[in-house]
Amino acid sequence: MAWVRASVCLGAGRLDEAAGHAARSLRLMDDVGDRAFERHVRHVLAEVALLRGDREQARTQLSAVEARGETLPVARALLTDAEGGPRGAAALVRLLGAPASEATGWVPWPDQLLVQAACSARRADDTALLRAAGERLAELAAGAPAAAGLQAAALIAGGRTARDLGTAVEMLRPTPRKLLLAHALEEFGRRELADGDRQTAVAALDEARDVFAEVGASSAASRVQRILQAAGVRRRRWPAAQERPAGGWEALTEMERRVALLVADGHSNRSAAAELVLAPSTVSTHLQAAFSKLDVHSRVQLAKLVLRRGTEGFGTEHPRAEHPGAEGLGAEGPGAGPPAPR
Repeated sequence: MAWVRASVCLGAGRLDEAAGHAARSLRLMDDVGDRAFERHVRHVLAEVALLRGDREQARTQLSAVEARGETLPVARALLTDAEGGPRGAAALVRLLGAPASEATGWVPWPDQLLVQAACSARRADDTALLRAAGERLAELAAGAPAAAGLQAAALIAGGRTARDLGTAVEMLRPTPRKLLLAHALEEFGRRELADGDRQTAVAALDEARDVFAEVGASSAASRVQRILQAAGVRRRRWPAAQERPAGGWEALTEMERRVALLVADGHSNRSAAAELVLAPSTVSTHLQAAFSKLDVHSRVQLAKLVLRRGTEGFGTEHPRAEHPGAEGLGAEGPGAGPPAPR
């Protein structure tokens, strides 16, 4: 199911894919008239928006659920925490420390959110909250001793020394949990900086910043960059830390732009995949994300948008000066061939 794929991609730090699968899930729910899983999907979209630093988009997802008489209390707590509210992290620990209820709903990757709450508590010097987050993560880890991500998450929250945090970093390196790895690197770097080992601290923080930036977590990347700059570090290669908007041309990643231009130029998913040396399924994922961000629902609409806008704002050269128009593009969405694959 698309919403399950969205949740898995979120845990792996593949934010663009998570957003693409979530957007597709909402379209599928519209098609079949069944919105039973909308809360789950909206939570994923809200969490992705907050990781990207787009609080307004997170509020939009919350409002869409609340308009139906439901709530997203965990996403609401994440928003409060992102805004610097002192109660956000405490609400996260409280909500995630109890069994899932009808009000709370199912929440993907609670270990990742508890780590976020623990990090906020550590920065606020709230030892009681940090201990509560650590105890909850220790409980989760005890129930899954073979899960490296959970074991490392418990160390990030409960670790008392730089060595503990360094162990968490090494445990996470072989796993796909990039967001957890970035959190571990940041906490390890902060601890080493406080302990006076500037060289080790800068290396860890520099890597944390790069991992956050790589997955599109621009808000966290900016936070770590500010720590480095306050420590006197300057990197010529640092781009200006920018928050990617949720919609429009500027919201597209470089690969989404390239895929959109090729498809608008008449390519099928398969021929675009051959051009970009990607799997057709990967092209479909990028195209789904582009459809959602550009608010279009067919390949014809995408072609018309590209024709109106030209290549300005895409940051990549249009594949061909003369556009073939909508003929042969198919009108049913991002999948290869006439109708979008479900």
